[in-house]
Amino acid sequence: MNFELTDIAYSFYSNKKLKKKRIFLKIMRINAFIRSGKFLLKLFFALNLPVEWIFKKTIFPLFCGGENLKLSLKLVNDLGKKNILSVLDFSVEGLSNEKSFNDTFIEVKNSIINASNNQYIPFAVFKPTAIAKHDVLTGKLPVESVDYQNFRHRLIELSKYAAEHDVKLMIDAEDFAFQSVVDKEVELLMHRFNKEKTIVYTTIQMYRWDRTTYLHYLIDKAKSEMFFVGIKLVRGAYLEKENNLAQKGNYKSPIYSTKEETDEAYNNALLKIVNNINICELFAGTHNEESCMLLSNNILKTGLRKNDKRVYFAQLYGMSDNISMVLANQGYNVVKYIPYGPVKEVIPYLLRRAEENSSISKQSKKEIYLINKELKRRKNDNKQ
Repeated sequence: MNFELTDIAYSFYSNKKLKKKRIFLKIMRINAFIRSGKFLLKLFFALNLPVEWIFKKTIFPLFCGGENLKLSLKLVNDLGKKNILSVLDFSVEGLSNEKSFNDTFIEVKNSIINASNNQYIPFAVFKPTAIAKHDVLTGKLPVESVDYQNFRHRLIELSKYAAEHDVKLMIDAEDFAFQSVVDKEVELLMHRFNKEKTIVYTTIQMYRWDRTTYLHYLIDKAKSEMFFVGIKLVRGAYLEKENNLAQKGNYKSPIYSTKEETDEAYNNALLKIVNNINICELFAGTHNEESCMLLSNNILKTGLRKNDKRVYFAQLYGMSDNISMVLANQGYNVVKYIPYGPVKEVIPYLLRRAEENSSISKQSKKEIYLINKELKRRKNDNKQ
């Protein structure tokens, strides 16, 4: 598996779009710029500067699908022609009130219908914080409370709707403080809706040192209680935040102290899930070439078909195209995770993603190198 086949990796991009992508990857490597982004954004809005127009013409189309589901379909279909599937994520940072929760609930139902009507969209997805108050997710409210029951009702209704439309439903991971409640409720959903096939997927963040134990527990529970387990496996997205909260709260950080420990835990989890593929399904969200190589080799080693519908590779749209396109070209199931929503409301999400990306400078540096390599290759081909 050669992840430096740039002619395959960037066949989706024109020269103009590739150069634009290179510019923004370089900007995303500047920590000071990214960290001041939220402050600058508020200032620009206060001054009535055309922030939306600027984002819409620059960074938005490089990392997002569109302002709504319908407008995102062109990208979905274009990727589908390259053997790349899509997951459309409504990436609006919602408010913590019932109206916002209901709006998101309706949007997720619409995304389920949208997925059921498109061969290139096998999953729908949402975050628990988009449909529940923080007091519910931290366990401060009893299960009998109205707010908790509203949260549980939305979870059940979305899972039921996904099952009726034969669409897989991923429930994203949350902060350490919220995850215990989320785990408990998602286990109940899997027990109810994953009896005959895998509908509900949980998300496990392997930068947490307790997640290996949880993964083993979940697989054992599925075996004993006879249900299937869908697992979206990621490294994790709240590293600095979790460490800061642990320091302020004077408790042990839930995060591994080194990246090497996280990588080892993630790779071991991949092997654990594939070795239990009779009861598990895997959505491997990773931009790490070694992990992708390990998983692809293990798929072959265990005798699975490359396109076995129980195993998916996934990367964010606009990032790690060298991994996505090469894997898809080899016949594996590959998914691009595509944010969508009104430009103004998706900007905070993009800034947060940029902040995360700035902490993995090695990977963004590699991508810039590959883009330069491809642009040089195209220039040389035009000379011949």
